[in-house]
Amino acid sequence: MKFFQSKKFKIGAYASAVTAVVLLLVVALNVIAVQLTEKKDAFIDLTEQKAFALSDQVREVFRGIEQPIRVTVLSDRETYTTLNPYCAQVAYILDQAVKENEQIQVEYIDPLKNPEIKASFPDQYCTQGDMIMQNLDTMRTFEIPFIDLFYLSGDGRSISGSKAEAVIASRMQSMGSGEVYSVVFTSGHSENEAEGLRSLLELNNYTVSDAATITGDIGEETLCVVICAPKTDFSTDEIVKLEQYLVNDGKYGHSILYFASIEQGPLPNLESFLANYGIQVSSEVVGETNSNYVYGDSNYNALTGFLEEVYSGRARSMNLGTISPYTRAVNLLYESSSSITTQAILNFSPDAIAVDMVSGTKTRDGKGGDLYAMAVSTQKEYVTGEGERSSRLAVFGSAQFADDNLLSTESLGNAEMLISVMGQLAPNETSIEVAPKSILGGYMSITQKAATILGIVFVGVLPVLVLLAGIYVYSKRRNK
Repeated sequence: MKFFQSKKFKIGAYASAVTAVVLLLVVALNVIAVQLTEKKDAFIDLTEQKAFALSDQVREVFRGIEQPIRVTVLSDRETYTTLNPYCAQVAYILDQAVKENEQIQVEYIDPLKNPEIKASFPDQYCTQGDMIMQNLDTMRTFEIPFIDLFYLSGDGRSISGSKAEAVIASRMQSMGSGEVYSVVFTSGHSENEAEGLRSLLELNNYTVSDAATITGDIGEETLCVVICAPKTDFSTDEIVKLEQYLVNDGKYGHSILYFASIEQGPLPNLESFLANYGIQVSSEVVGETNSNYVYGDSNYNALTGFLEEVYSGRARSMNLGTISPYTRAVNLLYESSSSITTQAILNFSPDAIAVDMVSGTKTRDGKGGDLYAMAVSTQKEYVTGEGERSSRLAVFGSAQFADDNLLSTESLGNAEMLISVMGQLAPNETSIEVAPKSILGGYMSITQKAATILGIVFVGVLPVLVLLAGIYVYSKRRNK
């Protein structure tokens, strides 16, 4: 009994109690940490724009997926997540998607180590770093190129921002939807391939195809026809088909998106078609004399201004300027005539000048505010008992407005502008608007091997060391 009342026992008991409490705290903290890692938001986001915090809209999209969707990332996970901070964000988004909905599956497969993956997706490129999304019910498949998840810097050599959240959620929603939003590109007239525009439309859940002959290949389900800088004229029959397409047997609801180019020669039939809708593409090219409104090293890479809020809404709301390179001035022949109204959407600064493409002489300047880069013509008809119906013709003076490099540059609003334009020409309910995010302020990323080692240290080694230290202190004090 005296031993239990002795000073040595009290000191030893106190030391043991402290050791036990510390040990229990360490174990408890590790258990809590393990539990948190299995929850959706157990993540310390140090980025300035909270790039790793999903928007409520995107979470709702993930939760609303009703058909099984499998995402295959063409890389091993460790290599992908440690490649750069933006890839770590992509992996985090996919992890959250899986946790939000058990219908969503994600796997990482390196095509270099597993070349047989190509046989599983014979219609896809299966390029290293890309992402393949597949509806396991319908087997509908879509490959998202690695670079389409990001914005590029001005020189196109580095990643400056992420659009992965919007791209992944929008494409996933489309894969699980039965809706088809069809856009047809004309061909057979030496048109611009417009790969950047096609990719942008596909990433915003439009089904893109080509019409080999306009006279027979445009279906009523096609929401928009894109004519991108043809170098040869359309036939009379093709022009009639375009006019019939817009009227749509009195139902309207169709649109045409036209891009001009300084490389085009005279196209009398197509020019007459545009004039019937109150729009003319002039033989002038617009340049900028004020360096504050120039992008890059060419005076013909001119900054444009917004003249309205609907077609330019997304770029305008994000305070992103648009660049229209080597633009043929777009003229309005009238504001209103019968059932057709015209509206200027983009113009150039007062310091801009229009130069004749043949003589090279100045024809006018932008002081009058009427040097336009884009305009829209709307054909409307009011049907008793059914309300107003309309079709639209949107005209850009520059095919380079949709250049791939400009569309993938975060500091420019060309992509956002085109998405807003398409939202009016061909409304798409599955398109998701999420602001681009930059990975600033730091992030935490470790390899699986490092995570395993840290787990062993904190869960196993550290508690044992604390216990041994307690025993050592107790034995030293007891023997005093």
